[in-house]
Amino acid sequence: MSKLFITSVFATSFILVGSLQIQAQVLFSENFENNLSHWTGQSYGSYSAMIVSDPLRPGNHVVGFAGVTFGGDIFSVPAVTLVEGQQYSLSLEYLGKAVYNSVPGDYGGYAGLCDIVQPNPYYRDASIWIMGTDPTDPYIRQGLIDDEQWQNYTYNFVWRKADVNAQYDTVHIVLEDFNGNGYRNSVGDVFFDNVQLTAVPEPSTIILLMIGGILLLVMPVFPIRSKRILCEFS
Repeated sequence: MSKLFITSVFATSFILVGSLQIQAQVLFSENFENNLSHWTGQSYGSYSAMIVSDPLRPGNHVVGFAGVTFGGDIFSVPAVTLVEGQQYSLSLEYLGKAVYNSVPGDYGGYAGLCDIVQPNPYYRDASIWIMGTDPTDPYIRQGLIDDEQWQNYTYNFVWRKADVNAQYDTVHIVLEDFNGNGYRNSVGDVFFDNVQLTAVPEPSTIILLMIGGILLLVMPVFPIRSKRILCEFS
């Protein structure tokens, strides 16, 4: 077995493992199996969110809400610092399960990012609400489906503070059962699980690291040979 083949195998393994490690820059993760110690309410006060048994998956726990609200019910703490121009990914599982007075197709589940932990009904722009169940809401970027089943959602975005009217680069994940500005009052039909915010490396960063890894592994096989230059003086 040639040294070149062995080196190629090691280089490929280095690239694959390195790329996976780079992509796994988890900034916040919550599976709701313990408590809500990493969450707070509006203005760092109370909230209606509570950990409950999963309605569909025995033995699992999720977060539900004992009330409807606006401006956010729970906010992740501490805040996470985002870098201007960096790509990020917000992922979660959502379940809309109807109760007797649920609004068909719009139970009220909302999720997003917020740079302030306080209610503001006029602050419903993209800096807060990324995902939501209301298909007519112009502020959400991705719809959540109320189909009585758990669904996985992922939203990739580039953080630009000015684009979302944010004041700070430190953000909180925010979840709520939205009251629909008064027309929605169903409680117990919105659930979230496995919420995660991840930093996504730029492709150029990965490529540079891959090239560097190959060079580091290949150079011992192909050593740089120097030439002796003889100078004769007459």
